[in-house]
Amino acid sequence: RMIQRAVPAVWSVMSPEAAIALRDSCVDQALRRLLADRLDEASLAEAAQLARASIEGCAPGARVLYAAHTALPWPQEPHRMVWHASTLLREHRGDSHNLALAAADVDGVQAHILMAARGHGNKATILPLRGWTPEEWDDGVARLVERGWLHPNGTFTEQGDLNRRDIEAQTDRLAHEPFRRLGPERAQRLLDLM
Repeated sequence: RMIQRAVPAVWSVMSPEAAIALRDSCVDQALRRLLADRLDEASLAEAAQLARASIEGCAPGARVLYAAHTALPWPQEPHRMVWHASTLLREHRGDSHNLALAAADVDGVQAHILMAARGHGNKATILPLRGWTPEEWDDGVARLVERGWLHPNGTFTEQGDLNRRDIEAQTDRLAHEPFRRLGPERAQRLLDLM
């Protein structure tokens, strides 16, 4: 509902192209400020190349946000290339997580209820951010209780915790391609550089 209210009306305020240009300009300015004394370091250029090699050309499959970002051109400056690669990696993994949730028959509100059950946020903070009603949240809890994933108080059952771990493992499997492309040594090198 929040997206239905905002899109496409938001494009009357600013076009998608203008929004992307503004975002890129802000990122460039912020990174130039944060990395001012390191912009010309060989390690930043190396990190940029490794990050790009890890994600460029990974098949989108059903990863819609990742696919949309692959349509954007690669920046040439190393600091912006690292940021772009990081964006692609984030969206690739995020979309992989959404696929794992869908395969486990977990909808959006249930995904956030499970997140809160892990101690990340709570009903009071999540509802205003995501736009669900208290009734939708309570219904999601009831459905997870019925499935045997949660206790009525919102804490995990043993089966629910196992199912959540399975979702995370499936996410890792679906998001593994960038790591596979680099291999363990180059992936560790990228991590060290970052």
